[in-house]
Amino acid sequence: MATHLRSEQKNFALLIGIDYYLPNKLEGGWWYGNLSGCVRDINSVETFLLQRLAISQDRFFKLTATAGSGNTPLEPRSLWPTYANIVEAFKHIARCANAGDFVYIHYSGHGGRAQTAFPSLKGESGIDETLVPMDIDGGSGRYLRDVELAYLLKAMVEKSLIVTIILDSCHSGSGTRGHPARAVERGLSHVDHTRRNTESLVAREDDLIAAWKGLQAVSTRTLQAGSGWLQEPKGYTLVAACRANESAFEYAFHAGETRGALTYWMLDSLKQVDPAMTYKMLLEVMRAKIHSQFPEQTPQVEGEADRVIFGDSEVTPQYNLIVMDVDQKNDRIRLGSGRSSGLHRQATFAIYPPGEVIAVDLAPRALVKVTSVNDVSSWATIVQGSISNVTKGSQAVLLSPGVSSLRRTVCLVERHDLETIVNPGPALKRAAAAIDKVDSGFLQLISKDDYKTAPDLQVAINQIGDFEIWNSAGTVLQNIRPPLKHDDANSAGVLAQRLIHLVKYRNAQELTNNSGRNRLANKLTVSVMGKQAEYDQEDEPRPEPLTESQETVTIKAGEWIFLGIDNRCAHDLNVTVLNLQPDWGIAQVYPARGAAFELLDSGGHLTLALKAHLPPGYQTAIDVVKVFATIETTDFRWLTLRSLDEPTEAWATRGLVPPRHELEHLLFTLMEETGIKTRTLSIPPTANSEWTTTQLEIRVVR
Repeated sequence: MATHLRSEQKNFALLIGIDYYLPNKLEGGWWYGNLSGCVRDINSVETFLLQRLAISQDRFFKLTATAGSGNTPLEPRSLWPTYANIVEAFKHIARCANAGDFVYIHYSGHGGRAQTAFPSLKGESGIDETLVPMDIDGGSGRYLRDVELAYLLKAMVEKSLIVTIILDSCHSGSGTRGHPARAVERGLSHVDHTRRNTESLVAREDDLIAAWKGLQAVSTRTLQAGSGWLQEPKGYTLVAACRANESAFEYAFHAGETRGALTYWMLDSLKQVDPAMTYKMLLEVMRAKIHSQFPEQTPQVEGEADRVIFGDSEVTPQYNLIVMDVDQKNDRIRLGSGRSSGLHRQATFAIYPPGEVIAVDLAPRALVKVTSVNDVSSWATIVQGSISNVTKGSQAVLLSPGVSSLRRTVCLVERHDLETIVNPGPALKRAAAAIDKVDSGFLQLISKDDYKTAPDLQVAINQIGDFEIWNSAGTVLQNIRPPLKHDDANSAGVLAQRLIHLVKYRNAQELTNNSGRNRLANKLTVSVMGKQAEYDQEDEPRPEPLTESQETVTIKAGEWIFLGIDNRCAHDLNVTVLNLQPDWGIAQVYPARGAAFELLDSGGHLTLALKAHLPPGYQTAIDVVKVFATIETTDFRWLTLRSLDEPTEAWATRGLVPPRHELEHLLFTLMEETGIKTRTLSIPPTANSEWTTTQLEIRVVR
């Protein structure tokens, strides 16, 4: 149920980001290493919250540890995310906030698992899931344990606070491999048995145990069914980076600075937030984005998943910045946002007067394009209108997010962890030569000695002499068929074409419209109505409702799944549905007989029946159903691909005509080599106001 906040409601935020960990050594020689994207996560979230929720400084608490050249963090000691400081920040907010106030908590750092400090509750061999403060050093440091965190959150809920907690960390890392700038996990696979101080600063042990037992009494699931952090959340919303048995990654997305995958894609998705968007809807968007690069990281939303984001039915759907300065001489303005909020060069904004209510059809005073970006501000040049119409305090509404890289980086990895008679060196050299020869703007080959540029894809040779393609964390991509032998004369060339194909697939998978002036944002909804074992398309569908869950929908091969597509827009919409298949193909599934789109009336509903299919030899697979809606007629067949083991089909042979307008030209640029002069993409503002897309995942099993 959506929560409607009182006009006198106050907003509080607690942001915790830990890149620097004091020297520490756990039992068995393990340790928590420094990270590089956690403080940047927190700075980005801070910028977002200050813009969206206008939280005053006396209700904003930020604890960070930035790694510098010395032996301590760059921040003052009073702002370090130590165990004591974190606990006190929780307690301070609980003391100051009143019933109905909104509390946002965001943690980016290591998660851990440790021998329980509560053997009477969990048994002598029990495990505590933990957040890892920066002062975990040696045996004297303390974890913030699940029992303590549950108690702190329960205290807020009992005061009738509206609480959201984000945990961008994991507690069951499995190890990454490959390039030195690869993705990094925020957790260890090791369970810490170090004998350490277990005295809690949260509450007396008896009170902690009593609170945990109270939560157990209402829990409806085991820990392993979801994120694993806490018992079933009651009265608040928990967003976790991954399942209990998965990893949470940080990575330099789009050749930028390192960010946590959950935080990066959450903020990206929230650029589309509107008054009706719930955490459950946000999960669907984030999950598909994260899985485009890390299939082994599945975000979770637990607790009050149907609550409107931020608990506020009046959140503006626009991503508005403030004009901080006007440089009349150079025809430019300074905006109060930069890299920390994900802003890029060539981002385009519409400028409106200060304090004016911005309707969709309101003409802007000017259009500006960002020309330079630093961490907290940006300069933008006037591209339409006059600078005389712009004053300090004017509102800047995002039209286009700017440059998005279509080029993906590839690293060739020579493994030294295998006992094999295969010499990988010559084969990898042939692969490098093949990538250079195709001269594709979709690929950028990087050196294994490049410590700054992160790889999107990695190539290695395995124990039996086959080429393997890994993601940035070193996990082998599935369903890359048939195998390519390292000594086959044609393998290197086929490998290069496969890499290009995978980049095109990911470009389509990540395609979204985050324009602040997108009048279709969240006006197209897609829901799972249920499944049916047998179905004749001549009959009325009678789908069996699925069990309510935050997990990916799972059905058996041969079963039918029914999706409900609803047009909540005041305009009729042209609808197209694509299926991103597990064999790396992309097919149009609606309309099914040649047409590029079907019209869905304003307020209309479409029931779409899809039959689950598994390619031969597959035991399980993920299909991504991506639904597009436009006001102008658009052909989305530009995004279609044959499966990876089939030859690429030229666009002309698919019955496509040259792009007719800016949106079709965007789709052409995403997928086609012909005519592409650059490997970056700047979406034209005029193409962004009249299209939207949403997607969901379906797991198919034998």
